[in-house]
Amino acid sequence: MKSLRTRLMVWLLAGLVLALALAGTLSYRHAREEVNGLLDYQLRQAALSLRNQNLLAIAIQGNIDQGNRGDLLVQMWDRASGLVYVSQPERELPFLASAGYSDVEANGRRWRVYTGAWGARVVQVAQPELTRLKLSADIALRNSAPFLLLIPLVGLVVWLGVGRGL
Repeated sequence: MKSLRTRLMVWLLAGLVLALALAGTLSYRHAREEVNGLLDYQLRQAALSLRNQNLLAIAIQGNIDQGNRGDLLVQMWDRASGLVYVSQPERELPFLASAGYSDVEANGRRWRVYTGAWGARVVQVAQPELTRLKLSADIALRNSAPFLLLIPLVGLVVWLGVGRGL
């Protein structure tokens, strides 16, 4: 027969570890959702900032930044003449007629795309899903790390508490 101390330790530690694991999982999911919301906001803001830009200025700026390929892909269409600008020609995405957020499969990758239409101009700003996943997972794991660090501390407190109580 197991001692009362052993049974108390096992049940208390198991309950606390499960509670911490649940709290850590919920914190991880919440952090991922928030990061993805911020990344969506970034896509929208980038599209809004480009809606009235001079295409020549954008093209010149794009040529200057050739050495620093970012994860954002920008495409602009003119409803009359079609595609007028793409920041990374080797990664061109299909035209999306509906404004707002979309998930697209293209060039062997999944992309999160924001499409904005202003008059004759349509702007699409896209980001690879893999980039978003890595970024959100990294931040979420950093936010969840304290829960993992709490497990040994909680174990020590339970062990000392049960020892003193008995």
